[in-house]
Amino acid sequence: MAKNVLFPDEVILETEHFKISQDCEVPILGFCVLAAKRSITSIADFTKDEEKEFAELLVKVRKAMKEVLHMQEVYLFQNEDSKQNHQ
Repeated sequence: MAKNVLFPDEVILETEHFKISQDCEVPILGFCVLAAKRSITSIADFTKDEEKEFAELLVKVRKAMKEVLHMQEVYLFQNEDSKQNHQ
C-alpha cells in the first residue's frame, strides 16, 4: 500500500447525497473523490439540496486539507465521463 494513502478502502465522509473517499489507485496525499450517491452524469443534474450539500462538502474538505495536511494550494477537478455508479 502506498504511504500517501491516509484512508485505504475507507469512506472519509458519507452524507445523504454524497460519499467522499481517497482514491487508492492514485496515491496522492489529499487526493479525494467526492461522488454523488445517485446516478447522474453532470453536476447540472443536481437537485437544490444536492447543490447546497456539494458546496458545503467542498468547503469542509478544503478546510481539512489546510488544517490537517497543511496544504496551501489545491486543484479541483470535475470529471463527468464516468459511467460508474457510486452507490
